[in-house]
Amino acid sequence: MGPPGADPAGTPRFPIGANRIASHGTADVALRWETPWDGQFALGIHNLFDRDPPVSYASGNGNLLVIDPLPDRAWSLSVTQRL
Repeated sequence: MGPPGADPAGTPRFPIGANRIASHGTADVALRWETPWDGQFALGIHNLFDRDPPVSYASGNGNLLVIDPLPDRAWSLSVTQRL
């Protein structure tokens, strides 16, 4: 049995210098209200719990990795009117 991150023969699953990044999930919420005059208001929150993505400063080839361009909580508001 090989070390963690290796196959049974002991060969690493990832090439030398590659970063192993944990999984990451966020929760989004949206509310929508249909108006009596055939319009719509919507309010949304992206990354509700303000979770930061895992950090990786460089990939295996030395380039920067961008996991999530907007890791902070973000609000959205939209108004739609059907004509």
